[in-house]
Amino acid sequence: MMMARECLQRAQAAVTDLDATPEGRLRIACSTSFGRHKLAPLLPSLKARYPRLAIELLLADRAVDHAREDVDVSIRIEPQLEEGLVARPIAQVPFVFCAAPSYLARTGVPRTPEALREHRCLLFRHPKDGRHLRWGFVRDGLRFDAEVSPALVSDDIDALAAMALAGGGITRLAAFVAAPYLARGELQALFEGNEAGDAQALPEPMRLFLCVSDRRDLTPKVRALMTHIVEGLPAEWRVDVA
Repeated sequence: MMMARECLQRAQAAVTDLDATPEGRLRIACSTSFGRHKLAPLLPSLKARYPRLAIELLLADRAVDHAREDVDVSIRIEPQLEEGLVARPIAQVPFVFCAAPSYLARTGVPRTPEALREHRCLLFRHPKDGRHLRWGFVRDGLRFDAEVSPALVSDDIDALAAMALAGGGITRLAAFVAAPYLARGELQALFEGNEAGDAQALPEPMRLFLCVSDRRDLTPKVRALMTHIVEGLPAEWRVDVA
């Protein structure tokens, strides 16, 4: 009976005018780093734009069950995608490999991804499956993973940034995490342009997706969120969501 009622509600939502004013509760689950650094600052302006929305943000890098946790929509990185979700790409965020100048002064600057095997690497362990996220590069159109040995590991990106700031080694940060440290000179970016000595080996970007359980869950409030996120990102990161 409950399943039939839920299907009826979804069917009714599917025929709702897509231009209707977004309203009601909007519970968003989001990967921790993007949620903390980019999405949270965008939500006050979304609320101001649509005052009848009641917005709640859940930050988690674990698998989030939309139905069981009463989540309307989730923002996920590629390793978090699960079979059965409807996933819309919304952004490609550059990854920045970086380290403290003090560390690079001691060890030298790696000029190619292959040189990373000689360095202390600070890796992210994903809660979904317990594996280290691989450090992907693209060279001459071909993707490959750098060979690395973990010196320090964490399941929190900001913790990895703190380790790098303390001279612990090289880490990989999303551009929105790395930017303030690079601007202050506290971290130094690697593998950028011709200075890398291997200009064709570029870091693979971080792909972000907006996910719902069913296409009928792409309601006006969810579409409003998707548009608002994309509009709030740098133009070079955006993916067309029309």
